[in-house]
Amino acid sequence: MIGVLAAQAAPERIGSLVMVAPSPCYIDSDGYRGGFSAEDIDELLASLESNYLG
Repeated sequence: MIGVLAAQAAPERIGSLVMVAPSPCYIDSDGYRGGFSAEDIDELLASLESNYLG
């Protein structure tokens, strides 16, 4: 946010900003790569269900 404020205060000094944020959706779908396949999520949930104390 400091970069945004600096760009507003001195736009002649900052040509562009690159904003990086976490993915809003963590499951991959057609045309979107969020990080996990549906199979990965299913395996994780099965693992948690079978060994939730571990």
